[in-house]
Amino acid sequence: YGDFVLYEPPFKPSTWLLWLGPFVLFAFAIFLLWRKLSQQSKKQETRLTESEKARVRELLEQSSTDTDA
Repeated sequence: YGDFVLYEPPFKPSTWLLWLGPFVLFAFAIFLLWRKLSQQSKKQETRLTESEKARVRELLEQSSTDTDA
């Protein structure tokens, strides 16, 4: 029987893709997942506008005066 029939192909240049292909595909999938997740985390970073910053300062000042009383 040949290598294909026995499902035990030897590790030689003509079968490198057969042996290493699944590992290469898995590594590529992990890379794509990591890249997608890192891009999503960058998108979630938002900057406050000046009016929003002023509102935050106002709320913080109100809460600090409330706790002082």
